[in-house]
Amino acid sequence: LNFTPEKEINKRYTTAYEKVTPAVETIIKIADAQTAQQELCNDIKLECSQVAKLSLEELYKQYSQLSDKLSSLVNEWEKQKEIVTPAVSIDETFKQTTSSLESVLAFNKAISARDNSLSSLQSAIAKLNWNIPGVGLSSQTEAQAQLDKLISQATNKKQTDKDKLDKLHKRMHRLLGVTKQGNLAQSRRELAAITKAIEHYSGKDRVILDERLEKADEVVTKMADWNNFVTEPKYLELCNEMEALVRTKSNPDKLAKKIHTLQEQWKGLGYSDSSETHWERFKTAADSAYEPCAEFFKQRQATRRENLIKREPYLAQMRALWEDTEWDESPDYKSIEISVRKTMQDWQKVKDVEQGPGQKQWKKLTKLKSKVNEKLDVVYDANIELKNQLIRQTNSLLEFDVNDQTLTKLQLFQSRWKQIGITRRKQDQAAWKRFKKSSDAVYAKIQGLRKEVRAEEDAQINQYRDISKQVEN
Repeated sequence: LNFTPEKEINKRYTTAYEKVTPAVETIIKIADAQTAQQELCNDIKLECSQVAKLSLEELYKQYSQLSDKLSSLVNEWEKQKEIVTPAVSIDETFKQTTSSLESVLAFNKAISARDNSLSSLQSAIAKLNWNIPGVGLSSQTEAQAQLDKLISQATNKKQTDKDKLDKLHKRMHRLLGVTKQGNLAQSRRELAAITKAIEHYSGKDRVILDERLEKADEVVTKMADWNNFVTEPKYLELCNEMEALVRTKSNPDKLAKKIHTLQEQWKGLGYSDSSETHWERFKTAADSAYEPCAEFFKQRQATRRENLIKREPYLAQMRALWEDTEWDESPDYKSIEISVRKTMQDWQKVKDVEQGPGQKQWKKLTKLKSKVNEKLDVVYDANIELKNQLIRQTNSLLEFDVNDQTLTKLQLFQSRWKQIGITRRKQDQAAWKRFKKSSDAVYAKIQGLRKEVRAEEDAQINQYRDISKQVEN
């Protein structure tokens, strides 16, 4: 106001103000509380949407932060409720979101990223009360997937355990079959393995398995007694034969084979108590009998190693032949062929070598030889083709009548044949037979012509002789 009211007016205003102000303040406080309630409702809905996106690991890490945030929002909500009762829709929304968050926190506490056993997962998922329309809970989906996996694993384990038990019963059945076949060693191994496997079972399954195992053990024991009775004479016989070999002076190779044969016969008898009783005697005799063989084989091994060294120069010769030859400058292929043949002949003279290293050495040699032969093959093919051409040319002489020049051509072809270089031996022999056959045919034709000419000349001479006689007469 731009003037001072009268005292009475001012008094009336002050009185009215004092009466109105509390009501206005109350209305403002209520309005502020309603606005705060709406904001709290929005905040907790936003928190729910963020929590919905968290994985189990993230939810576990943010547990304390979420718990504090929820407590803060609930405390603030209770303060605003003391001022004014919230609208029904807002109150229901807040209660629903609060309940969902509390359920998530309880879910997180029951199952963490470090505790995801089957029982904890089942209990936590069953108690979870996420009730936010249109918003899925990622941690719940993840937990359900883990639960499904654990259920599947538990089901599989149960089936696996059943299969193992069934397999053990089948193995027990096979054990009885093996005992019927008389294989004592295998029967005892199976019995020991089954006895060890049974230790993992208990209860009703263990009782049934123990009953069957007791019967199997009785059968194996009886079989062992019978086996001892049957095999002991054979073990004694093998001991005598092995001791006889100690005194023999057979060839080490033959002696070693005999020793090995007796050892295989011993193994063939299978396991028995008798075998243990006489084993030391048999083994002692076998070791004594093998001593000269061991010395012989030791010396042969040394010889084989020496022979490996002896072969190295031939390998070096083949390598030098390949690497040092100037292949692009028309080398002396005949000399190369002779060198290859001689190197291989010398190599074959050194026969007794260690198998493994000798095989490696042989592979290196044949690889180098193959490279040289590839070069020789080109020359072989070219030269055999030249000889085939001469054969065709010689054959063509037979197609026409012979004359004075035919023999000259034949001699020329034969001279060229000798000038042609190296060829493969078998191909060369076959080609020579064809060439000689053609040459002989041409020469025979020339000889026939000569005989005809000589016959005519002889006839004419005879006529001259007759005329001479008539003149003389």
